[in-house]
Amino acid sequence: MNIRAILSIAWSDTLHLLRIRSVVFWIIVFPIILVLLSAFIWFNPSPTTTYSVGIVDLDKGNGTQWLLQAFSYAKVDNKSLFKIIEYNNTSQALNSLLEDKVDIVLVVPEGFTSNLTRGFPTRLEAYVSAKNPTKSMIVKSVISGFINEFSKHVIEKKVEVMMHYALSYINATMGLNETVSKYIRLWFKSIVNPVNLTVEEVSPKERRIDRSALLAWAVVGIIAVESLFVGLIRGATVITEERERQTLYRLLASPISGWELLVGKTIGVLVAVGISAIPSVSLGVLLGARILFNPLSIDSWIAVAMIIIATLFFTGLGLIISMFAKSEAGATALANALAFTLMFTSGVWWPPKEWLPEPLKTIAYHNPATLAVDAARNILAYGMSIGELSQYIPLIGLGTIIVYATGAIVYKKLMSKLIE
Repeated sequence: MNIRAILSIAWSDTLHLLRIRSVVFWIIVFPIILVLLSAFIWFNPSPTTTYSVGIVDLDKGNGTQWLLQAFSYAKVDNKSLFKIIEYNNTSQALNSLLEDKVDIVLVVPEGFTSNLTRGFPTRLEAYVSAKNPTKSMIVKSVISGFINEFSKHVIEKKVEVMMHYALSYINATMGLNETVSKYIRLWFKSIVNPVNLTVEEVSPKERRIDRSALLAWAVVGIIAVESLFVGLIRGATVITEERERQTLYRLLASPISGWELLVGKTIGVLVAVGISAIPSVSLGVLLGARILFNPLSIDSWIAVAMIIIATLFFTGLGLIISMFAKSEAGATALANALAFTLMFTSGVWWPPKEWLPEPLKTIAYHNPATLAVDAARNILAYGMSIGELSQYIPLIGLGTIIVYATGAIVYKKLMSKLIE
């Protein structure tokens, strides 16, 4: 192969891309937007939301005051979780709920205090608006969690009273030593908390999985998104673009072979992804991403190789779908449709493959591009070594070779038809 001719095609293709405003948007502006969204929305701690609660007190007892006091104690990061608005009747409160003046309506029924203090079951009535299903789900979770915690404290108080009288009776009738008293107290406490769960995150080799690591994960994913779009679109238009620019036959009439044209175009794709990576990484680091790239580490360069492999996979996929397009516009539309679908269903970007529905999750776990991108993320964001990911290398390599080779065969057949 003529290396000089290949590099000339790659250089010409890159310059041509950078002259197209829409392409400049997709490879430079679009990844910058994704980095900003990741830094300030998706991977930024959400501010505490204060929920307005409309209280309708039909009980007029101390129980309502205890409940209101508990609401006032509910804070996250020193910010109140609830804002209380009192209403005279249920109808008025429900009208406010439907008008979005409150997020929750809580009705305290008559007899609430009496049942609570006498140890009988009692109830509360909560209402949330169904106009916004997502908000409704969140609000129901918040109020349910709060009432469950309030109920737990009520149980603790009841158990304390029971324990006091039980210990007093046992001591008066049979006598108590310290060991028996200790076990009786533990038994009573187990009524409130029969199972205590502690959850700790384990980071291998003391890795820190924090916002900076998650943002680095996002930045690598954004580079992968660019490889997805650029690879698919450039692969799908590799022939139609040159044909519509009326340069294809001139290229074929030159000493440049069809294979050299394909290799040159592929290198042009890799250059475009590299250009796109520069603003993504720069802005990501500026906003706090901790990208663990060490030029002296083989693992870091393998992570770069994983991005290259994913790009080759997507380029091969673009070459395959080029057989269905008769024009550059048609090829671009088809490639965009597939790229946006894969962006949200393959685990390459969002959501992570672990969150996908079962059929898509199975595909993602065997998708060479997804595995290659995950390997790059794990190395550059979480500090893993390639040794920990070595079991995926055969599937990544073999799958990419098959897809790109299939695309090359499709490309060769299309070129042969044009020559005929």
